[in-house]
Amino acid sequence: MHIGFQQIKNFGSTISNISKKCIPAKNFTGIMNFGQKQGKNQTISFCSNKFFQITPIKLLFTKTKSNLFKQNSTPKLNLYFSLGNSYENYKNFQQMIKKMPNYEKMLRRDFIGQKKYYVVERNVFGQKGYTDGIYDCLAILLYNKENGRLFHISPTNYTRKQEIKHLQNSINIFISELQNKNQKCNAFIVGGQKGFSDNLYKNIAMVFKKRKILTDEIMYSKNFDDSSIYFNIPEKKLIINNSSYQNLNQIKEEYFHVKINQ
Repeated sequence: MHIGFQQIKNFGSTISNISKKCIPAKNFTGIMNFGQKQGKNQTISFCSNKFFQITPIKLLFTKTKSNLFKQNSTPKLNLYFSLGNSYENYKNFQQMIKKMPNYEKMLRRDFIGQKKYYVVERNVFGQKGYTDGIYDCLAILLYNKENGRLFHISPTNYTRKQEIKHLQNSINIFISELQNKNQKCNAFIVGGQKGFSDNLYKNIAMVFKKRKILTDEIMYSKNFDDSSIYFNIPEKKLIINNSSYQNLNQIKEEYFHVKINQ
């Protein structure tokens, strides 16, 4: 019996207008406010004055094979659940996240006390990334076969017409970035609170519809659970991190809206 993540096979830059305040760097040396830092193809819009070093992390989990879906030009990420078949897997996953450098993560503890943090300008870009504390916000992952860009967006930050237009234009630009060199951009959405996050979802979904991007979605927890997601492009993994769910069937029972494209 394999002990590890539950898997569903084959699931699933220059930014002009919104990154004028971003400062690219070849080597990771620190973070400026609303700046963009880079290291080993990783960038994040993040507030910090600390210095970090990349430490490669390898998952020590086996995976259980399941249904095999058709591949697109950009293969969809394999879906896992950190709980898997053992709580030990969940603990190991938490330890792995702790060892990740801060510029690969958007953590709720860093957002507390900051009025405008869950916004489109603040995101993780690179081959892997993580965000936690997904309640009424939407976590959105855009990715191609080389990199992903992970957002954590609050409904309260995008209620006015000007804010909504800025959000949609920004996502449009990021999609174009990932579609460079004729690459296909895929999308995955997690989170939201039914009723409260509907307008945010509709405004973002309009962009995906116009760009003809099919989204995979796990949304609207019936119990308002706290979830987090982790992606790793080289390993073709997208991990739903929650201590309550072991597989997709449980997710379908506990979420109002689950959509998986073949």
